Amino acid sequence: MAILAIGASLLLTLVYWIGRGDLIRGLLAGLTLAIAILPEEFPVVLMIFLTLGAWRLAKSNVLTRKAHTIETLGSTTVLCVDKTGTLTENQMRIESVINAKGSIYNDSFVDVAEIIEYGVLASQKNPYDPMEEAFILAGKQVFGNIDKVYNNQEIVREYPVEDGCLSVAQVWGYNDKPEEVALKGAPETVFELCHIHKSQRIKLEREVKGLAERGLRVLAIARGSIGKGELPDDRHDFDFEFLGLVGLADPVRKEVPAAVKICEEAGIRVIMITGDYLEMAINIAKQAGIANRGAITGLEFEQMSKSDRANTIKSVSVFSRVNPSHKLLIVNALKESGEVVAMTGDGVNDAPALKSAHVGIAMGGRGTDVAREAASIVLLDDNFTSIVHGVRLGRKIYDNLRKAMSYIISVHIPIALLSLLPVLFKWPIVLIPAHIVFLEFVIDPSCTIIFENEKESHNIMSRPPRKLSEPIFSKRMVVSSILQGLLVAIIVVVAFRVLLDIGWSPDKARGMTFLILVIANIFLILGISGKQAIANIIHRENKAMIIVLLVTSISLVLVFNVVFLRELFHFEPLTFNEASIGVLVGALSIFGIMPLKYLINRVASRGLAK
Repeated sequence: MAILAIGASLLLTLVYWIGRGDLIRGLLAGLTLAIAILPEEFPVVLMIFLTLGAWRLAKSNVLTRKAHTIETLGSTTVLCVDKTGTLTENQMRIESVINAKGSIYNDSFVDVAEIIEYGVLASQKNPYDPMEEAFILAGKQVFGNIDKVYNNQEIVREYPVEDGCLSVAQVWGYNDKPEEVALKGAPETVFELCHIHKSQRIKLEREVKGLAERGLRVLAIARGSIGKGELPDDRHDFDFEFLGLVGLADPVRKEVPAAVKICEEAGIRVIMITGDYLEMAINIAKQAGIANRGAITGLEFEQMSKSDRANTIKSVSVFSRVNPSHKLLIVNALKESGEVVAMTGDGVNDAPALKSAHVGIAMGGRGTDVAREAASIVLLDDNFTSIVHGVRLGRKIYDNLRKAMSYIISVHIPIALLSLLPVLFKWPIVLIPAHIVFLEFVIDPSCTIIFENEKESHNIMSRPPRKLSEPIFSKRMVVSSILQGLLVAIIVVVAFRVLLDIGWSPDKARGMTFLILVIANIFLILGISGKQAIANIIHRENKAMIIVLLVTSISLVLVFNVVFLRELFHFEPLTFNEASIGVLVGALSIFGIMPLKYLINRVASRGLAK
C-alpha cells in the first residue's frame, strides 16, 4: 500500500505539472493523494485494540502475557480445565470417613480419631493445599487443640507425590530421630503400599466407588512402622497398616453450570481433566453441566495407539487419574484433530502442555512460577467463569477490530478519488492537505476509540468459533468495505460535479462537498456498526461515539462560520438551507450502505451454505 500511495502520488504530481504547468500545486495534489491513500491507522488500531483488550481482560482477572492470545481466545474450540479450584470452590471439608472394618461416619469423627490424626500428620503444619487444610480443620474439631496431634514432633523426612506413586508419606520424630510414619494418597496406591489382601481390596474399592459417585474426593490413610537403622529411600520399604478412607467434598462453583452452558452454545467443548478417581470425576462433571460424551483414565489414553487416540479424543469429555505427561498427550491429540485448544495448569510439570496449547492458562492463585512463565494467560482468581469471560471478550475484540479495519478501507476510497479525479478530469481541486488533516481528526478516533468501545453483539456467544486460519482481511470484508467506500465516493464526486454544473463557485462547491463527505463519514460508522451503533447512542453505552460525533459537529460549524478557518479551508459560506441539504445528502448514504451490507452478508452466507 505504501508503494501504491507513493507511486500514485508521484504520477499525479507529474500529470498535474505537465497538464497544468504548476509544479507546486502538483506537489500539493500528490501529497494530498499520498495522505489519502496511506492507511496509517492500521498499526495504531492494532496496538490500541490489543493493549486495551489486555487491560479489559486484566480487569476480569485474566492477565494476558502475549497480545496475540486475545485474538486466539475467540477461536477456541476446546477448553481443557482442571477440576479443583477451577470448576470447584477449592474449599474442601471432610464429609465421610470409613474405617478399615467398613463402618461409615458422616457427622462426628471422634470414633475415627486415629484416621483423622494420621491424615493430619500426613499433611503440612501450615498447609496451602485446601485438602490438607480440611484435615487440619477436622483435627481441631476432634482434638480441640491441634498441638495434641503433633505432640512437639517435627517432620524428619518427607516422601512427596511422584508420577508413579500418588501418595505422600511423612516421618515425624524428635531431634531428627524418627518415631512414626503417616501416609495419605490415592486409594489404589495406598492399598498397594499396605499389601492389602485381594478380597479385602475388592470390598474397599466398592467403598471408594460409592464415595466417588457422591462426588467426593477419596483418600486412603495409613500408619507406618519405623524399623531399625536409617530411613529407607523408597516408601515401599515401610511396613504400612491401612487405617481407613476419607471422602472430601469440594462443591462446584454456583456459576460454573451456566458458564459451561454458554460454552456449549458457543460451539466450545469443555473437557475436564483431573487426577481424581473416575467415578468422582464423572459426578463433578455432571454437576458442572459438562456433556457426558464419555470418560477415560490418563493411563488408558496413553496406552492407546495414535489412531485410537484420534478417535477417542473426539468424544471423551472427562479424563481422570491424569498426570502432567498425559496432559501433553491430550493437548497434542486435540491439536492434531484440528481443534483450537485452551489448557489450564498450575504445576511445574504442566509447563509442556501449557506451552503446546494454543492458549496456555496458568493458575495465578495456586500456580507455580514455571507454569505462569510457560502460559500465555494467567488466571488471577483460578475461576472457570473468568476463562469464559475471556473467550467472550476475545470474540468482541476481534469483531470490533474487523469493524475498524473495514471502516479504514471504506473511508479512504472517497478521499482518494476526490484527490485523484479532479486532477485527471481537470476540475478544480477539491481536497487540500488541511482538509485531510481535519478528516484524520475524525477518522483516527472513530477507528480506534469508537469501534474499540463498541458493545458486543447479542449473538456473540451463540455462534461457532471462527477458524484460526481465517484472516482479518477476508474477501467478504474487503469487498464489502470497497463497495461501501465506492458508494460514498459516488455521492461526493457526483455532488461536486453537479454543483459546478449549476454554477456554484469552486470554493462554495468545495465547502458543500466537504460537508457531505464528513456527514457521509459519520453515517459510514453507523452503517458498519449497524443496529449496535443506534442502540449505543440511545442507551448512551458508547460515550466515545457521542463525544466524537459532538466534537465533529461543533468543528464543522466553526469551520464554516469562523472567517479565518473558512479561508484556510478555501470555503465560501453556506446558508442554513444549503447546509441542511448537504447534511441530508450525506445522511442518505446510510440508505445505500445498510442494504449493501445486508446483500453482501446474504450472498456470503449462501456461499458458505453451499
